[in-house]
Amino acid sequence: DSGLEIPLLNANTGDRMTAIFDNVGLSVAPRHKEQLDWFFRDWRQNEIRAMAPETLGILADVIATARRQGWEGEVRMHSGYRSRKTNEQLRSRGIGAARNSLHIQARAIDFSLPGMDMETLHKLTADRATGGVGLYRSFVHVDNGPQRRWWG
Repeated sequence: DSGLEIPLLNANTGDRMTAIFDNVGLSVAPRHKEQLDWFFRDWRQNEIRAMAPETLGILADVIATARRQGWEGEVRMHSGYRSRKTNEQLRSRGIGAARNSLHIQARAIDFSLPGMDMETLHKLTADRATGGVGLYRSFVHVDNGPQRRWWG
């Protein structure tokens, strides 16, 4: 068994990769962790930070569940790691980035599953995630922080 293969598209850069997760515990295959950290980088500053394995595991669990329910396709990643500089730029433009966003700690991912509406994805994610889950117009936010739910 080769594990859970998840095709990813970075909505900002057009980068594509297939992440391979171990089926047990949904951890990232070690040979892919460095590539995955690059994929989730702050593309505005070209800065890389190691993504929290717990957050990646939550994402993999959500995708595995979506597939069991019949969803197929490529996961669209809207935001992963964000440097403090990028986060402040977004805040100054009125984009609802939290001052101490978990994106700054590489512990949050904003994503969508093309073909699945946001409300369905939000409910699916909220049912699976132990941390924060936020619903936005074009993506769902997930992180490995304290459990909380919000609508952005």
